[in-house]
Amino acid sequence: MLSQDDFAKHLADAYEHLYDIVYLRNHPLTHLLVPQTEARKEKAWQLHHLLIDVIQELNPGTKAPAFSREWRRHRLMTMRYIDGQTPQAVADQLNISRRHFYRELEGIMEGIAGILWERLTFDEAPAAPVDTASSHRLELLRLEVARFAQAERSMPIAQIVRGAVDLLADKLHQAGLVVEEDFVLPPPEIERGHQPLRQLILALLGHLIADAHSATLTIALEIEDTRARLSLTLHPTKAIRALSPQEINERRTTLEELALMSGAQLTLQATESQNGGFCIRLPIASTQKTILVVDDNGDILELLGRYLTAHRYRVLFAQDAQQAIAHVQHSRPYAIVLDLMMPQMDGWDLLQRFLTQPDTQTVPIIICSVLKQKDLALSLGATAFIEKPISEVLLLNMLENIGTN
Repeated sequence: MLSQDDFAKHLADAYEHLYDIVYLRNHPLTHLLVPQTEARKEKAWQLHHLLIDVIQELNPGTKAPAFSREWRRHRLMTMRYIDGQTPQAVADQLNISRRHFYRELEGIMEGIAGILWERLTFDEAPAAPVDTASSHRLELLRLEVARFAQAERSMPIAQIVRGAVDLLADKLHQAGLVVEEDFVLPPPEIERGHQPLRQLILALLGHLIADAHSATLTIALEIEDTRARLSLTLHPTKAIRALSPQEINERRTTLEELALMSGAQLTLQATESQNGGFCIRLPIASTQKTILVVDDNGDILELLGRYLTAHRYRVLFAQDAQQAIAHVQHSRPYAIVLDLMMPQMDGWDLLQRFLTQPDTQTVPIIICSVLKQKDLALSLGATAFIEKPISEVLLLNMLENIGTN
C-alpha cells in the first residue's frame, strides 16, 4: 500500500515533469488523483491542471504582507513550476540562499502532499452545508481568482519571447547561438495565458540548443490576418546534429501537446534528419471582450444582448449546450453567462464540461437562473450567481470586477 511519504515523492516528481504530458500519462499520481473514467491522455491533462490549481490555492491574496512566508511560498512555486525558472534564479529573486530554497520547497511539498493525501483518503466524506456568509466569501474568492486569470490572459508575444531568451541566455551563449530579432511593431498580444506559450518557447529553445552549434537563430514575429506567426529559424555555420526518425516523432508529439495548451499550431521546419527550426501560429488578443450568453429563452438573450452591446461587449448567443460548445471551440470568451434550466444538457452539466476543458476552465462563469441555487453553483465551480430577473447594473459590475487588476 502506498505510504504518505511515497505519495510526497511522487508529487515532487510530478511537479518536475509538469509540462511533460507524455510522462504524466503513466505517472502514479495520474491513476490516484484522476477519475478512472477519463481517457489516458485526458487523465494526464487533468493531473497537470490539478497540480497548477494547487499552486494557485497557495496564493494568500492581496491582503497578505509582502514577503510573508505565505507570499514567498506561493511565489516560489509559481516561479519554479509555472514560470519554469531554475532554482538559482528563483532563489535570487526571493533573496534567499539556494539551500534555503530547497528547505522551503521541501516544506511546501510536504504541505501540498498532506492536503492531497487527505483528499485522496476522505474524498467520499459528505460536504458540509454552506451558509450565507461563507457563500458570500466564496463568491468574492471566485471573483478574485477570475481577476487573476484575466490579468494573465493577455501579454505581448515579444515580451514572452524575450523573457524566455533571457532565461536561457547562458545556455545559448555556450552553444554558440546568436539570437537575432525581426519583430513586427507594435507586437501583438496573445489571447490566452502566457505561461503555456512561455513553456513552449523554452522547450523549443532547449531543442535548438541541443541540436545546433555556432549558428544564428532568427526569431521573427509577423501578423497573418487574426493570427500571429512566430518563427525560430536556424542559420548554421556548422553541421546540425542529425536526428533519428524516432527522435523526430517523439519530439513532435510532445511539442504539439505543449502547443495545444497555448492554442497554437506548431510546424517543424526540419529536413528528414535535421532540425531547421520551428514555426508557431497563435491567435491574437482582441481589444473587444466577448461574452457568451447561454439561455434557451430568446427574450433573455435579446435583453442581455442590449445590456452588453451598449457597453461595447461583443456578445455570442447560444440557446442550447451544443451551440455553446461550438462557440467556445472557435472563440474563447472573456466570460460566460449561463442559465441552468435548458433542454437536453442542462446548465449544471455544461458548467462541469466548461470547468474540465483546458480551453475554458479559467473562463469566469456567471450562473443566471430563477432557481435559488447560489450555494450549489458556487460549490460546483461557478464564479458568481445572479438570480433572475436580471439586474443590468449587477451584471455589468460583475463583469467589470472580473477585469479589474
